[in-house]
Amino acid sequence: MHMKNLNVVAAVAGVALLAGSIGLAGSNPSPSAYEDFAVQKLSQFLKDDACKKLIFGLQNQCPEWIDDNQSTIKEFIAQNTQRQNYIFFSFYTTDLSARSLLPSIPLISRLPSYRFRTVGALQNFYIYEAKRQ
Repeated sequence: MHMKNLNVVAAVAGVALLAGSIGLAGSNPSPSAYEDFAVQKLSQFLKDDACKKLIFGLQNQCPEWIDDNQSTIKEFIAQNTQRQNYIFFSFYTTDLSARSLLPSIPLISRLPSYRFRTVGALQNFYIYEAKRQ
């Protein structure tokens, strides 16, 4: 009788472990969810920082341009992001530079580029590195 109870407990624990693993794998956010997150973060950064550094006449137009071009920004992020998927979580590396957005403008090459590293898990994203290059 004691051995039978032990087998039942082991079987229940195994099923619970399997269900928990499936639940964790299902909570790994998608690349599209990351792109939405990144667009929101980048848009806020541009409005709070980059727009304020523009010449006076463009400062007022900049936030509106950002709001009007969310799909373009999302596409730009998607094209410049690499994902490493580990089932329960994913690492995202996004390299953003004005050079890759506007390569035909010579002075753009002097602007800094940035690398963002983010981990996605449990339907959330956590930026763990933001580096100016």
